[in-house]
Amino acid sequence: MRKQSRKAATVLCVILSAFLFPIPTQAVIVGAGSLVYLVCIASIVVKARVVSIVQPEFEHLTFVIEPLVVLQGSGQSLPKQILVKPAEPIWPRQLGRPYQRGTVALFFLEKQGDRFVIQNNINAILPAMDAPTQLSAGDSLKQNLLQELNPVLDAAKSDTVRARLLVLLSQLATRAQESIFIRFLDSSSIWEQRAAMAALLRLNPTPERVETASRDFKAFLAEQQDLADEWQFWDLYEEVLLVRFMYKVEKDDTVALLPLYRTIADASVFYQDRGNRRGDEIALRGLARVNQREDALRLYHYVSSQNAYLRHQSLGALCRMFDLPLEPAQVMSYEMPLSPSVIEREQQMQKAVRETLERRGVLPR
Repeated sequence: MRKQSRKAATVLCVILSAFLFPIPTQAVIVGAGSLVYLVCIASIVVKARVVSIVQPEFEHLTFVIEPLVVLQGSGQSLPKQILVKPAEPIWPRQLGRPYQRGTVALFFLEKQGDRFVIQNNINAILPAMDAPTQLSAGDSLKQNLLQELNPVLDAAKSDTVRARLLVLLSQLATRAQESIFIRFLDSSSIWEQRAAMAALLRLNPTPERVETASRDFKAFLAEQQDLADEWQFWDLYEEVLLVRFMYKVEKDDTVALLPLYRTIADASVFYQDRGNRRGDEIALRGLARVNQREDALRLYHYVSSQNAYLRHQSLGALCRMFDLPLEPAQVMSYEMPLSPSVIEREQQMQKAVRETLERRGVLPR
């Protein structure tokens, strides 16, 4: 569901159709986004074992965990067993963890009244090994989580799982720990190579790495891709290029990554008949953050998009770039037809932006 607000309250909606299931259904809304942000707000993090499955519901899971190690919140008095009911998408099946009795995982918890519940965030349950944990008292939560996840990476049997884990680990690692990822640049799996590159772009986006990634982007975007491959590609790069900048918790490396945003935007012009919604949003928002007038024509390309959200984002970026006192009208949902007042404001912005670009020679008169 596309909403105007794209701040830290980004959500993942899983909508279940009543036409497919004989029982009444509802949308399951799960917070999505940066693991770094989740770590910053975490009050309780435990390594725990699933001791019983109470009910494998479709929308929400119900199970009991037994805390083994407290990584954060050691001052909290935790019960020996905790009944939890997280939304089903939070369970890390894509990271190779089956939903079954005996599974060991990392759980981000919060206290609500007299109950402990799992944070409503897509990263709130992470895989862990069923092995003793040795935590260093002086280490940060990030480093302790990294220590827990590293063996999971080594034990993973699928290159797809390893790729996803590499992206997660990059949100916990420091620049001094680049070696975790560098070894995967020579992997026989293109997805592991890309995940390692995404991780290194986050930790240290050198010009050489940005250029290497840009060449891969050009080659990938030049071909008509299988939908599953397209989604996997953006799954690996979306966090480093887009999501992390929605959370004000770390350095903004947008300028260093500018060549990648330009590569994606240029491919959108060359291959616009294919559509590239996720890539387009990444490029548009990256170009808008850098705010360099030499990218005005790239941003203007999205002004004619059939997607109203992209049109409004590009018009807003161009108005800010050229100090025009206009901004898009508030839109509650882009899934619904635009109201007359929203359309009128868009037309005003279209006219003001076009005239400005013509006057500055960016567009021909």
